[in-house]
Amino acid sequence: MRKHRPKWLPAAALLALVVGGAWFSDHLNGSSLAETDAVEPLTGSSAPRQGEDVYFLAPELANKSRQPLELKAIAPKEVQPGLEFVGARVYQKPDRRDAAAPSWTTRDSAENSPLKLRSEPVGGQQLAAESTFDRVIYLRYKVTSDQRPLRSTGVEVTYHRGFRDHTQVLPITFEVSQRGQLPGE
Repeated sequence: MRKHRPKWLPAAALLALVVGGAWFSDHLNGSSLAETDAVEPLTGSSAPRQGEDVYFLAPELANKSRQPLELKAIAPKEVQPGLEFVGARVYQKPDRRDAAAPSWTTRDSAENSPLKLRSEPVGGQQLAAESTFDRVIYLRYKVTSDQRPLRSTGVEVTYHRGFRDHTQVLPITFEVSQRGQLPGE
Protein backbone atom coordinates (compact mmCIF):
# COMPACT_ATOMS: atom_id res chain seq x y z
CA MET A 1 0.00 0.00 0.00
CA ARG A 2 1.36 3.36 -0.97
CA LYS A 3 1.46 6.12 1.64
CA HIS A 4 0.17 9.51 0.68
CA ARG A 5 2.49 12.39 1.25
CA PRO A 6 0.96 15.68 2.30
CA LYS A 7 0.09 18.03 -0.59
CA TRP A 8 1.95 20.91 1.04
CA LEU A 9 5.28 19.05 1.16
CA PRO A 10 6.49 19.97 -2.39
CA ALA A 11 5.58 23.63 -1.81
CA ALA A 12 7.40 23.64 1.54
CA ALA A 13 10.46 22.01 -0.02
CA LEU A 14 10.51 24.60 -2.83
CA LEU A 15 10.13 27.46 -0.33
CA ALA A 16 12.95 26.05 1.81
CA LEU A 17 15.15 25.76 -1.28
CA VAL A 18 14.49 29.36 -2.36
CA VAL A 19 14.96 30.84 1.14
CA GLY A 20 18.01 28.67 1.82
CA GLY A 21 19.58 29.64 -1.51
CA ALA A 22 18.95 33.34 -0.92
CA TRP A 23 20.39 33.10 2.60
CA PHE A 24 23.44 31.17 1.38
CA SER A 25 24.05 33.70 -1.40
CA ASP A 26 23.75 36.59 1.06
CA HIS A 27 25.75 34.76 3.74
CA LEU A 28 28.79 34.61 1.48
CA ASN A 29 28.61 38.31 0.79
CA GLY A 30 30.30 39.88 3.84
CA SER A 31 33.08 41.43 1.78
CA SER A 32 31.39 43.99 -0.45
CA LEU A 33 33.87 46.76 0.34
CA ALA A 34 37.16 46.92 -1.53
CA GLU A 35 40.23 46.48 0.66
CA THR A 36 42.52 49.46 1.07
CA ASP A 37 46.27 49.40 0.59
CA ALA A 38 46.94 51.14 3.92
CA VAL A 39 49.78 49.36 5.70
CA GLU A 40 51.74 52.20 7.30
CA PRO A 41 50.04 53.95 10.22
CA LEU A 42 48.27 57.19 9.33
CA THR A 43 49.94 59.59 11.74
CA GLY A 44 48.28 62.80 12.79
CA SER A 45 49.73 65.91 11.18
CA SER A 46 49.31 67.87 14.37
CA ALA A 47 50.25 66.92 17.91
CA PRO A 48 47.14 66.81 20.10
CA ARG A 49 47.34 67.45 23.81
CA GLN A 50 45.59 65.44 26.47
CA GLY A 51 41.91 66.44 26.47
CA GLU A 52 41.85 67.47 22.80
CA ASP A 53 40.01 65.70 20.02
CA VAL A 54 41.74 64.37 16.95
CA TYR A 55 40.01 63.44 13.68
CA PHE A 56 41.37 60.81 11.30
CA LEU A 57 40.28 60.34 7.70
CA ALA A 58 38.68 56.90 7.24
CA PRO A 59 39.65 54.75 4.26
CA GLU A 60 37.79 55.49 1.05
CA LEU A 61 34.78 53.18 0.76
CA ALA A 62 34.27 51.37 -2.55
CA ASN A 63 31.34 49.01 -3.07
CA LYS A 64 32.62 46.24 -5.36
CA SER A 65 29.32 44.33 -5.33
CA ARG A 66 26.49 44.57 -7.86
CA GLN A 67 23.99 45.66 -5.23
CA PRO A 68 23.72 48.95 -3.36
CA LEU A 69 24.45 48.93 0.34
CA GLU A 70 23.44 51.10 3.26
CA LEU A 71 26.02 52.10 5.86
CA LYS A 72 24.97 51.41 9.43
CA ALA A 73 28.03 52.28 11.53
CA ILE A 74 31.77 52.84 11.41
CA ALA A 75 34.00 52.37 14.45
CA PRO A 76 37.56 51.32 15.22
CA LYS A 77 38.24 47.61 15.76
CA GLU A 78 40.78 48.18 18.55
CA VAL A 79 41.69 51.34 20.46
CA GLN A 80 44.62 51.60 22.86
CA PRO A 81 44.07 53.11 26.29
CA GLY A 82 44.75 56.83 26.03
CA LEU A 83 42.44 57.25 23.03
CA GLU A 84 38.68 57.25 23.34
CA PHE A 85 36.52 56.82 20.24
CA VAL A 86 33.87 59.57 20.08
CA GLY A 87 32.14 58.87 16.75
CA ALA A 88 32.29 58.96 12.97
CA ARG A 89 30.68 61.56 10.70
CA VAL A 90 30.29 62.05 6.94
CA TYR A 91 31.56 65.26 5.27
CA GLN A 92 31.51 66.61 1.74
CA LYS A 93 34.72 66.04 -0.22
CA PRO A 94 36.79 69.20 -0.56
CA ASP A 95 37.21 70.92 -3.93
CA ARG A 96 39.40 69.10 -6.45
CA ARG A 97 42.38 71.34 -5.78
CA ASP A 98 42.22 70.62 -2.05
CA ALA A 99 42.72 67.13 -0.72
CA ALA A 100 41.01 65.96 2.45
CA ALA A 101 43.37 66.39 5.39
CA PRO A 102 44.50 63.06 6.87
CA SER A 103 43.94 64.37 10.41
CA TRP A 104 42.90 67.41 12.47
CA THR A 105 42.85 68.40 16.11
CA THR A 106 40.26 70.61 17.74
CA ARG A 107 42.75 73.47 18.05
CA ASP A 108 43.56 73.53 14.32
CA SER A 109 42.42 76.80 12.82
CA ALA A 110 42.07 75.65 9.21
CA GLU A 111 38.86 76.86 7.59
CA ASN A 112 37.93 73.33 6.64
CA SER A 113 38.26 71.87 10.15
CA PRO A 114 35.57 69.28 10.94
CA LEU A 115 34.31 71.54 13.72
CA LYS A 116 33.45 74.19 11.12
CA LEU A 117 32.01 71.93 8.41
CA ARG A 118 28.50 70.57 8.05
CA SER A 119 28.37 66.81 8.64
CA GLU A 120 25.89 63.96 8.70
CA PRO A 121 25.66 60.70 10.62
CA VAL A 122 27.11 57.58 9.00
CA GLY A 123 23.98 55.49 9.53
CA GLY A 124 21.62 55.57 6.55
CA GLN A 125 24.20 56.67 3.97
CA GLN A 126 23.77 54.85 0.64
CA LEU A 127 26.60 53.48 -1.47
CA ALA A 128 25.57 52.61 -5.03
CA ALA A 129 26.53 49.32 -6.65
CA GLU A 130 30.06 49.16 -8.05
CA SER A 131 30.88 52.71 -6.99
CA THR A 132 33.03 54.73 -4.62
CA PHE A 133 31.48 56.74 -1.79
CA ASP A 134 31.26 60.35 -2.94
CA ARG A 135 32.01 61.87 0.47
CA VAL A 136 34.63 61.44 3.20
CA ILE A 137 34.30 60.01 6.69
CA TYR A 138 36.26 61.15 9.73
CA LEU A 139 36.63 59.16 12.93
CA ARG A 140 36.81 61.35 16.02
CA TYR A 141 38.86 60.41 19.08
CA LYS A 142 39.51 62.16 22.39
CA VAL A 143 43.11 62.00 23.62
CA THR A 144 42.87 60.97 27.27
CA SER A 145 46.55 60.34 28.01
CA ASP A 146 49.88 62.07 27.68
CA GLN A 147 51.50 58.76 26.73
CA ARG A 148 52.73 58.30 23.13
CA PRO A 149 52.34 56.65 20.71
CA LEU A 150 48.59 56.02 20.85
CA ARG A 151 47.05 53.74 18.23
CA SER A 152 43.72 52.68 16.84
CA THR A 153 43.82 49.62 14.60
CA GLY A 154 41.28 48.57 11.97
CA VAL A 155 38.09 50.29 10.89
CA GLU A 156 34.98 48.16 11.33
CA VAL A 157 32.28 49.05 8.80
CA THR A 158 28.77 47.71 9.37
CA TYR A 159 26.45 47.87 6.37
CA HIS A 160 23.19 46.37 5.17
CA ARG A 161 23.27 44.51 1.90
CA GLY A 162 20.91 41.87 0.63
CA PHE A 163 18.93 40.34 3.48
CA ARG A 164 21.00 41.29 6.51
CA ASP A 165 23.74 43.40 8.08
CA HIS A 166 27.39 42.61 7.44
CA THR A 167 30.56 43.77 9.20
CA GLN A 168 33.88 44.14 7.44
CA VAL A 169 37.17 45.32 8.95
CA LEU A 170 39.35 47.55 6.77
CA PRO A 171 43.07 47.33 7.63
CA ILE A 172 44.29 50.76 8.69
CA THR A 173 46.09 52.08 11.75
CA PHE A 174 45.73 55.60 13.14
CA GLU A 175 48.52 56.86 15.36
CA VAL A 176 49.10 59.86 17.62
CA SER A 177 52.87 59.93 17.84
CA GLN A 178 53.71 63.37 19.24
CA ARG A 179 52.58 65.36 22.24
CA GLY A 180 51.18 68.82 21.81
CA GLN A 181 53.19 71.45 23.61
CA LEU A 182 51.55 74.11 25.68
CA PRO A 183 52.96 77.64 25.29
CA GLY A 184 55.98 78.07 27.54
CA GLU A 185 56.84 74.33 27.71
